[in-house]
Amino acid sequence: MANDITQALPQQNQETSVRLGWGGVLALDRRIIDLALREQFLEALGGFGAPAPISLEADLDEGGRISVSLEGLVLGAPQVGFENATRFSQDMMLRMNIIAGEYRRVVHVPGKPKRLVESFTITEAMGYRVEAPLAVRAERPVSSRYTSLVLDLATADRFSTNLGPNDYVNTLLGRRLQEAISYMRAYQRTYSLGRFSMDDYYPLSPEQFLVRTMPAPWGQDEGSPRHGDGAMLVFMKLGIDLHAGGQPDPGIDFPYPIPEGAIGLPGTLIVVPDIGDLGAGPVQDVLKTFSLPNGYEFVINDPQPGVDLVLRGVWRESAQAVAVEPGFATVVSGQTIPFTAQGATGPVQWSANNLRRPAASGSFNGASYSPRAVTNFAEDQQMVLVTATFPEAGGEGRRNALVMESARAVLAAPRVATWVQGHEPIALRASSTDNGTLEWSLVGAVRLSAGEQRIQSLDDELGELEDLGDGRAIFTPYPPPKETPDLRIQRIRCTDRKSGESAECAVVVIRWVASLHPVPFHVPQRQSVQPTQFTVESVRPVTWTVYGEGKFVGDVYTPPDAPQLPIAVVAADDGNDRTGYAIVEFSEGRKASAGLMSWTDLSTFELKALSAPKCYANGWQQIEVEVVVAASDDENGQPIEISDADLATLKFLEVGTNKELAFLAPYEEALDAASEDKWAVNNTPNRINRQVPMRDESSERLGEIRRRRFYIHSRKPGKITLYAAMQNTDTGQWVLSEKKGEQGRIELQGLDLPSFTSESYSFKRTRVAGDESPSDGDEFAYVDNSTDYWLLEHVISEGRVTKFAHLGIKAADIKSSVRWSSHLDDDHFASYTGFSFQSADRTVNEGLLFDGLFYRMAKHRSHTVPKLLPDKGPGAGQLMLSLHRVDDFKFRSVEQDLPYPPALEKELLLELLDVEGNFHPLTFAYGVTGDEAKEGLADRDKLKLFLR
Repeated sequence: MANDITQALPQQNQETSVRLGWGGVLALDRRIIDLALREQFLEALGGFGAPAPISLEADLDEGGRISVSLEGLVLGAPQVGFENATRFSQDMMLRMNIIAGEYRRVVHVPGKPKRLVESFTITEAMGYRVEAPLAVRAERPVSSRYTSLVLDLATADRFSTNLGPNDYVNTLLGRRLQEAISYMRAYQRTYSLGRFSMDDYYPLSPEQFLVRTMPAPWGQDEGSPRHGDGAMLVFMKLGIDLHAGGQPDPGIDFPYPIPEGAIGLPGTLIVVPDIGDLGAGPVQDVLKTFSLPNGYEFVINDPQPGVDLVLRGVWRESAQAVAVEPGFATVVSGQTIPFTAQGATGPVQWSANNLRRPAASGSFNGASYSPRAVTNFAEDQQMVLVTATFPEAGGEGRRNALVMESARAVLAAPRVATWVQGHEPIALRASSTDNGTLEWSLVGAVRLSAGEQRIQSLDDELGELEDLGDGRAIFTPYPPPKETPDLRIQRIRCTDRKSGESAECAVVVIRWVASLHPVPFHVPQRQSVQPTQFTVESVRPVTWTVYGEGKFVGDVYTPPDAPQLPIAVVAADDGNDRTGYAIVEFSEGRKASAGLMSWTDLSTFELKALSAPKCYANGWQQIEVEVVVAASDDENGQPIEISDADLATLKFLEVGTNKELAFLAPYEEALDAASEDKWAVNNTPNRINRQVPMRDESSERLGEIRRRRFYIHSRKPGKITLYAAMQNTDTGQWVLSEKKGEQGRIELQGLDLPSFTSESYSFKRTRVAGDESPSDGDEFAYVDNSTDYWLLEHVISEGRVTKFAHLGIKAADIKSSVRWSSHLDDDHFASYTGFSFQSADRTVNEGLLFDGLFYRMAKHRSHTVPKLLPDKGPGAGQLMLSLHRVDDFKFRSVEQDLPYPPALEKELLLELLDVEGNFHPLTFAYGVTGDEAKEGLADRDKLKLFLR
């Protein structure tokens, strides 16, 4: 097999088509696929649609004595590889780096309390990842106008990761990750590698698809920097094709379609060789309905004619596209990073939003972003969404970037570890953004006390440290003296010798037999900025004590504002020689907790209908609902802003049954009639008009207001009452809006559908061109050539004139109908139709279109396909059918034409959606009335409308 198409297709010598009967083949290179995934990931972060942070636990041994707990794992932008793909499969390898999260290893001896072994922050630099073989598929939901090339993470049957210490653990973690991902909402776990608009009916537009993957010949070498290279092949039945092609056989000689030396964002389009001779439009129209994120367009730069027309080119951003660079960035407190909005033609406004702690967001000076000081970091690493806002046609545009900001240039792991005699030494590792030589050192040991002197320095270190180089070290604690039941901490520092930056670890050396189990037994950094309530199972009263910094009031622990050590230890004592302890972690260098606290209650949690609280139960019309939330002030009376991470958890439930409403998948515009759900939620509005809103009766709102809008669909007439729920993603606490009274509930109604008859439609004919009739008042007498425009103006719905929002034509149905006066070979009197539709919002306005097969018939008969006459097209929300009567369209033409007349001698089956979301399945056929037939009119002279 030839390595690529440039070797295999000196096209003039090629005898066999590689299209396999399809009208076109689009080859998408790995580089453009990864870019499309990156753009979607960034867009989702700004629209509450990114994969939800994952928290899970898994046992590290079969006895369950040692477990790992992963909290707030954030998966980065997906990337694909084809190293494991077979030719003409649908498989690719999907990889996602783990860019944030907390790792906690725990020992739990049966009958004993849990003990934290180690805890550290996961960063992308650590190299942890999740991967799974995944099949790409072409998918078009019934209620969508798009066919998308979809990767759904929930369809993967085997996730793997390198988070664990061995294959056994990684397999367990992979299963837990797969389970967590499967529970995510469809829009959080689904990515599109590109999409085709299916309601733009250009004659060259694709109508059916077959998706296959193909590894690059040079991508199988594991030692190569291009290991995993490959392409996704989209086989397309075009409008000019009579039939779809066949399934590719893995054994066929199909050359790899993208040259090995191609640079930039290469691609290849392979189409039928006569495409330019049909008059159906330029070859670029094959991709006119195809779109990639951020407006990338395919630019042809090397056409090669032959048995196939091979069009090599590159993907380039459109003139209107705007890209924020860098799209992903890392920055350390005290540093500044500049951003650009490439392609923006007007003033750009920059903003930054900490996705978990809005009050901890940094600031912009012009286009340069600076994190807050390390004293205001809630945890070692924070995620910040950077947004550029700029003017664009029709309004305001937004593009995002993600910043991972660190409190310091050096990150050490574990951040906290505990050690008891008999356990293995502690492995330490660190990394630095400054790339200097890292050096480990012991910087003192302390004893924690509950007395006046909480922290007491010790003269001797608590163990030996061996610096292994390359940021790694081993600390081996000494066995603690038998007479010391106290808590001792060894501080260990890692310093970048180039920059002088450093980070500390704390090892707690324990000689304390615990028997009580405080909950929580570990408080991570992000939760330690605010008070924590502890509980413990005990039949006796328990006394709570803190060893180190902070204080107790009852069972509530309050952290210090400016901790000196990275940890404190909370102890419980029942006065009967039964004790237990918990580890509390602090952010190193934090000097204040004000503004960093997470909310514990909501002062406002309202549901409000912005449209009327009712919709037709047709699955399309939406009810726009706004959820308004505000957090109660913290214990110091300071306001707390709710984070984007918390807003992303909002969901709706039915009062009484507590059944959760499902969210629609990406690009679904309606609730499918076949769905088991009768009510559903959409994150985005569709093109259907909503019911007229009512008067605003909002109550007084307190706190830092956050708003999020949703769009509710119904397929069931009748009323439903909903409430909302939102989770604090730091604490896991759920809050229900129905607890806030009437403002926290909303009653919605699904309306009965209106009924329609053929008489409900205004369908009028206008003669716009043709021969002149010698008979006054008779436009058909002695007229062999004429053009009539038949206008479907509107439908009368419950007494209202109602326009149309969408025209649907199934891929198997024709777009032009042809009728001859007879089936005699030499009969050249014929009628044929075209159509033109303009949506009510004017976003669709296509001119006069004909079925792609009709262009082939016209070519065989040397017939010129007509254009739309100036100023004669339909208005907004109207459909126009053109009826052309001609005397030069012979029934029997060349032999190649034989299959086409039967294909188009059919009725037109069109599906219209009006602006209120009601469905109109219409049939348009040739026909005249009995009186018209008596006057000499033939069936092919006029059109009739039928309601199916």
